[in-house]
Formats: sequence, C-alpha cells, structure tokens
Amino acid sequence: MQGHCRDALVASRHGSWSTSATHPPSSVARRGGATRRLAVSLYRSLFARLRTSLLTLVLGAVPGSAVSQTDPSTLHATNADWVEHTWLLLLDGGAPADGRLTDRGVLLRFHPNIDEEYWIDFVSSQPGLTEQYEWWNRKNGARYWGGSVNHLRLVAGGDFKARAPLGRGWTAQAKFTYADYEELTRALVRIGFEKRWRSGAFTFLHGTLPAVKPEMDLELGVGISRKAIAASVSLTALDVFNDVIFEGLDVFEGFADTAVAYRQFPWAVRSRVRWSPVSRIRLEADAAVVVSSSLTAFRQLAPDTGFTQEKEFAFVGLLGEYAVSPRVRTGAFLQWVRAETDRAPLLQGDPLVDYLLTERTTRAGAYVLVDLGDRWRSETWLVRELRPETRIDRSGPGGDVDYEDRSWLGSTTVEYRPRGGFRAHAAFEMDVREVIRGSGQVPTRGQLGVHNFRLRFDVGWQFGRRFLLLGGYRLDLDTDPQIANRPGFDGAHGRFTMYW
Repeated sequence: MQGHCRDALVASRHGSWSTSATHPPSSVARRGGATRRLAVSLYRSLFARLRTSLLTLVLGAVPGSAVSQTDPSTLHATNADWVEHTWLLLLDGGAPADGRLTDRGVLLRFHPNIDEEYWIDFVSSQPGLTEQYEWWNRKNGARYWGGSVNHLRLVAGGDFKARAPLGRGWTAQAKFTYADYEELTRALVRIGFEKRWRSGAFTFLHGTLPAVKPEMDLELGVGISRKAIAASVSLTALDVFNDVIFEGLDVFEGFADTAVAYRQFPWAVRSRVRWSPVSRIRLEADAAVVVSSSLTAFRQLAPDTGFTQEKEFAFVGLLGEYAVSPRVRTGAFLQWVRAETDRAPLLQGDPLVDYLLTERTTRAGAYVLVDLGDRWRSETWLVRELRPETRIDRSGPGGDVDYEDRSWLGSTTVEYRPRGGFRAHAAFEMDVREVIRGSGQVPTRGQLGVHNFRLRFDVGWQFGRRFLLLGGYRLDLDTDPQIANRPGFDGAHGRFTMYW
C-alpha cells in the first residue's frame, strides 16, 4: 500500500495523475457527466446574455415582452405640424424664394415650378399622423424627410429640438427648422427659456436667430399645464430690430439696396390649448392673429421709389379626437388661414405695384386610427381643401386675379410596426383637384386641375423608441406624362426620426 501511494504521489508531481488508480470506474463517469453538464450550463448562460445584449443594442433597450407590440401611447393625431408650418410663414419672413418683399403673398401657395403632383408628393413624403403626434410629444429629437418632385429635385424638411434643465424650474430650449420647397427655403434657428412652478404655471421667452438681423423676432408668453389641460398665450414682436437696424444704424446701401421702415409695428397674439375633459376625448385649439401692420420699402439712393404695404394675417386650427376603444380612435379637424396684403406705390414708385391680394385656405377633415393587432396599425384620413385667391389690380385693367381650386386629399395606410425591428408600410393616396375659376391666372407649371392616384410602399427598421429609418417607392395609378417612358414609377422618398 505504501509503495502504491508513493507511486501515485510521484505521478501527481509529474502532472500525470491516474484517477483509475484511486477511484472506481463508476465514480469517474459520474464526475465526468457533472463536468459536461456544468460546461453546457455555462455556455447557455453566456449565449443568453450575449443575445440579450445584442437585442438591447438593436432594439433600443425595449423590454422583451413589448418588442412585438405597437405602442398604444402614439395612437393619436395632431394639428401641430400644420400649425408650425403656418406660424413660420409669418415668423420667418425671409424664407420665400423671392425674398422678404415677395409679391406672391404670405401663404406662398403658387410658384412657377409647382406642378400638378406637388401636393400629393408632400402626402407621400411627410411623416404619418401618429409619427407626427409622437414627435410633438418627445422633448429631444431630430427628424428629416425628403421626396422626389421631379428628375432633379427633392422637396425636403427637417427639425431638431433639444431641452436642457438649468435648475430651479428653468429650462433652455433650442430648435432648428429646415425646409427646401419650390416656394421657400428655410434654415431657422430658435432659442428659448422657460420657467415652471409647482402649481403648473409657466412663462417663456422665445427668439428667432436668422442671419438677416432685421428679421429677428421675440415672443413672450405665459401658460398653465395640469393633468387634463395645458394652455398658453403669447405676444410676439415681429422683425423686432428692423427699425433699429435700418434707421438707427444707417445700413450702407451697398449691403442693402432696399430699406424697410415700419409705420405701424407688427405684433402677433397667439394662443394654444390642449384639453381632455374626459378620458375618451382629447381636444386641440390653436389660433394667432396679427394686428394690422404697415411699412414702407424704398431704395436708399432714391427714397421716393418703392411702395407702402399693409398686412393682415390670422389662422385657427381645431381638432377633436374620440377613443372608441383602446385600439380605435377617430377624430375631425378644421384648419383655416387668411392673409391680406395691400400695396401702393410711392410718389415715384412703380405704378404696377398697386394691388390688394387676399389669400385664404380652408381645410376640414376626419381620420380613423386602428391598432389591428400587436404589430399592425392602419391610418385613414380624408381632407376637403378650398383655396381661393383674389388680386385687385388698381393700376389698370387686365391684372386682376380671381382664382379658386378645391380638392379631396386622402390616404389609407397599413403599417407593420413592431416596437423594434423590420418596418413596412403600404398606402393608397389621392389628390382629386379641380380649378373652380381663374384657370391660368396663378403662376404654376402645368395644369393644376387634375386627379392624382398612387400606391406607396415603405420599408425600414425601427430601433426601439430611439431611431426609425424608412425608404419608399411610389406607383402611379393615373396617366402621368412625365413617366411615359417608365410606366408605373412615380418617384421615391425617405425619412428618419431620432430621439434621445
């Protein structure tokens, strides 16, 4: 026995331990099986952790039980995109393609490069109803959309917004709005500060930062935010530094051939209400009005040449939404905007610049939003749009405009949209437009009174609630002369949205 132990000890020191010499065969088998089971268990645990980490990275940290479901909190629509666009027509006076003193009015609905498919291209390219609602209910984010309008150009838009807490109820805000349309180009930076109290009351100061100093604006407002209601009212000084720049600093005529001086300063009053009187009903109301403003635009080297201008502007947006069930919501909305521009020549001004231009757009519509299952959603909306425009030319006969077109715009979209992973959309879209009167009296490229129908298909990827990337393709369902050599193809588009 002693010799056997010595042999085993020597073998162990040389790294060649013989288990068969000290344990029976059955004990060796049991230990080997336990070792293999431990290795398999460790492998499975490491694989599960690796898989969870990859899902967290790809799906944006969405809990596994919710990955395959749509997000019911976004099953809403809003007027906010339309309100923002309409408000910026007033706030960003330098955006029109013809500049701040354009003679195409305030609403900028007509341009020589706009063709008969221009407005349905917006329908195809811009985010859907529930995507718009989510954007306006997130604090920090960036988005971009772009769509083909001809073989050369895209119509494109984008936004960036961020908020930073400063302490003691103060918050700093920054916004950047980008737009590249046929009728305007916008790259507007805005900055703001907000103070909130525990009672829900708040006050804010917002300002625009365009490159042209006389076009800067300042907005001061107050409001209240509670669980069921949020409301605010503000007063905006438009072109707040205009007279300081042109009259106080005496701008060199080499920098600005034309100067602008206000005779009656433009002030805008704006209000906003969001209210849920009961759990199933949600209401929105937005309005703004400009107290009549008056200015004189003249050549600095010839002050008697130029014109006087008076301008009025107002808009109203209303929306009501009803939750039929947690998976079905329906609503109706009204959007109305009116602008009036009255110009008259100075003593040695151009006599043709003597007109009264009145623009008005009225849109009334309804929508239905349905979560069809854990991964499917449908959006259907229909809008009746009326766009009259009149121009009374006081310089002589032949220059008057009395135009109106009316249209039915609509879309039905079915979306495969889990909270993370592959996304796909299919939609039917239409713009049935008729010119009621004044055909050819407004500047456009081609005839506007046509009927447009198309199918739209989008595919992309949803990275949880952090990032969405989509690209799409359109199929023409009407006779489009621009695509006679490629029947069916009606352009492409894409967009992304990012939150943090």
